[in-house]
Amino acid sequence: MFRAWVLSWAFLVFGGCQSIQVVTNDLATEVQHKDYPVTGEFTQDLHFDLAESEKGPKDSSGHRGAAMTGCGVKFEIKGENRAQSQNGMCLCGSRATHLLLEPKIEMTMPKWDRYEKSSQACRDEWDRFYDALLFHEEGHVEICRSGLKKIQKKLIAISDREVWEMGYDCESACKKTWDKIAGDLKKVYRRYFDEMRLIQDEYDDDTRHGINQGTHLTTCK
Repeated sequence: MFRAWVLSWAFLVFGGCQSIQVVTNDLATEVQHKDYPVTGEFTQDLHFDLAESEKGPKDSSGHRGAAMTGCGVKFEIKGENRAQSQNGMCLCGSRATHLLLEPKIEMTMPKWDRYEKSSQACRDEWDRFYDALLFHEEGHVEICRSGLKKIQKKLIAISDREVWEMGYDCESACKKTWDKIAGDLKKVYRRYFDEMRLIQDEYDDDTRHGINQGTHLTTCK
């Protein structure tokens, strides 16, 4: 299953003149892994925790799943203002000079706390189920990486420009420019994040949330 994270951002404005610098974290870095406990002596005892455990992951709609992959981008933008008076008004131009993009991908998987105490047949079935579940979540990870790479590219493109606004004073005029830049960044992020989310949903539909890939846990003794 897939969980979407909201965009987080920060804007810092300073004076001076410089070209835009982009700092991007490597999307090929390892996925952050988390686990949650499931309890039971046999695999058939684990079904409730896998589906209903309060400690288990939830998707963006609040639905629980045996495993979950989430991703999002945090970014920080720094910039400069140029202001000048015109007929008693203030014309302010703002542009980004530094853009830090920090993607994050996190996978949550179940951990059977009585694995070592169970029978060999049950451990074999759990291993098969877990490998299939991991394979399914890795599919979500690849969609995340591809989608976040596209989002980064679009954010960089829209940040490399200057925005001008007129106001009764320079403070209000410059606020308008940064509100415009922030609004445009959010729109771009949401557009392409929603596009990625649709691909994630299609992947879950095509695989029946991994069932077609073997993510069903059968009974054992």
